[in-house]
Amino acid sequence: MALRTSFICRSALSTTLLTLLACDEKTLEKQVKIEFTASVGDEAFTCTDSYEVLGGQAPADLRFYVSALHLIDDQGQAVALNLDENTNFQDQQFALIDFETGQGSCRGDAETNTQITGKLPAGTYSAIEFEVSVPKAINHSNPADFPSLLQSPSMAWSWLLGFKYLKAEIVNDQGVYSVLHLGSTGCSRDDATHAQGEINLEHSAEPQQVSEAEDTGQLHGKHQTMMHHAHSAAGSTGVDDSDSHQPKDEAHGPSLPLTSPPICSNPNRIKVRLDQFDLDSSRIHLDFSKIFSELNLDAEQQCHGSTEETACSTYFDNVALNLETGAATDAENIFTLR
Repeated sequence: MALRTSFICRSALSTTLLTLLACDEKTLEKQVKIEFTASVGDEAFTCTDSYEVLGGQAPADLRFYVSALHLIDDQGQAVALNLDENTNFQDQQFALIDFETGQGSCRGDAETNTQITGKLPAGTYSAIEFEVSVPKAINHSNPADFPSLLQSPSMAWSWLLGFKYLKAEIVNDQGVYSVLHLGSTGCSRDDATHAQGEINLEHSAEPQQVSEAEDTGQLHGKHQTMMHHAHSAAGSTGVDDSDSHQPKDEAHGPSLPLTSPPICSNPNRIKVRLDQFDLDSSRIHLDFSKIFSELNLDAEQQCHGSTEETACSTYFDNVALNLETGAATDAENIFTLR
């Protein structure tokens, strides 16, 4: 009887060990790196060259946020990439991809970032999905709690409207800019009460421009106004107020505590799915020239998400968004695999 009991116990122990080993194999994580590249047509993206495909103009900015990043496994299931925390360019929920170098025609600083790192359960993956966006829970949160990658005023609109998910700019030799600044628009809040000394965001004066110092992160701490009509949103890019050909941007908004999250009628979040993705060799590629495709670049072409801006219809088609609703479409967008 003792021998029989011992055999049963050993068998049960073996089964338990096999089960634990199987669980370990399923939960084993591997470190991965997602690389991003950029070109202007068939040429490499730089801040120091002008390009025929851009009408002889030069890039002035290319930055965008990536969130909701998932890999699709061999069962068709979306598996979230657990992002590493990097105080400069990513935290556990999203990352900033930054191609501008602060040289030549580009405004910003020399620090760039073209990759996202994180951990993923071991397995076989054949596709990748992500959004060009900032997570909704963060987009309108308290600036004092922002991770460092959200500290750049040049990537912000106002408190109510949140952040620019994509900032793409070109400039001609006369200093005239054509831009796409993309973020959620049509944002409003239910709470109409404001503490003493705070301004009403929905009914403030015309936008003020932001100084060069503010664009590079040196905030002056002053309360600035935002646009009267939230849907005609623009962002702070640090330009000379006196030059009407600079990007028409809205000031960085005041730090107002929101008792309820804003609701944005037009999310304007680019959704990307790329099949035949290989973790070991694939790179996510953005053709910068596609953003400005079909536009008359002999004239200034600016878009900040408003249906009243004539250029927005073409810009939104180029990035596979519906201008009227802000929803992603099934059209081909600016991202491919390399």
